[in-house]
Amino acid sequence: MKIFRVFAVLLLVLTVRNAGAALGPSPTPAEPLFSASIRQGDLVSLQGKSIRRFDESSIAHVRFFAILYSDSANAACKGVLPGLVDYYNETKPGNPHFELIMVPRDASQVLMDAAIKKFQIKFPVLAFSKTRSHKTLNKFVGPGIPCMVLIDAHGKVLSNCYKDGKFLGTSVVLDDIKKTLKENPATPEDVAAANAAAKKSEAGSSTSGGSSFDDLFKKR
Repeated sequence: MKIFRVFAVLLLVLTVRNAGAALGPSPTPAEPLFSASIRQGDLVSLQGKSIRRFDESSIAHVRFFAILYSDSANAACKGVLPGLVDYYNETKPGNPHFELIMVPRDASQVLMDAAIKKFQIKFPVLAFSKTRSHKTLNKFVGPGIPCMVLIDAHGKVLSNCYKDGKFLGTSVVLDDIKKTLKENPATPEDVAAANAAAKKSEAGSSTSGGSSFDDLFKKR
């Protein structure tokens, strides 16, 4: 009788173990998306003639991010911006799965706003009040500026203008962006997600009115 019970227990253990093996290993938790670290009010952008809050929900679907660290008073940064602005304006419409975010290093918000308007920067910019405190957007900066990196949707660095502390030039990252977008073109799902986000953003703007930062300063 005892032998039968022991056999039954062993059979049960083997059955459970085999069932677990058939199911395979437990799935690993999904990596957090980089876009999830961008909160409401973190970004602003030039909309028309005013600098307004950028709708962070519009980047939830983005698969590749370029991050630029720039100071409008820096001669090298001023040399980079015009070409980068032109590239963004030409590239963004056909690549909704790509976004460029600027993290300013300007001495004041007045200087930052002036640079955004002067260079007609349409890509999102980190709000001046968060230029030093935003942990995620600041963790990629190199030892100097200008600095630019390319990351994937989970924040993995794909390209960096600095290597071992040596500045290689932002053109290195720009070339990698072009290559990455060529090898990973927008999918129908990317386009659909971007269109849905645009409609949601337009609906929100029409109902809320969306005060601009310029208007806020005028009221004071």
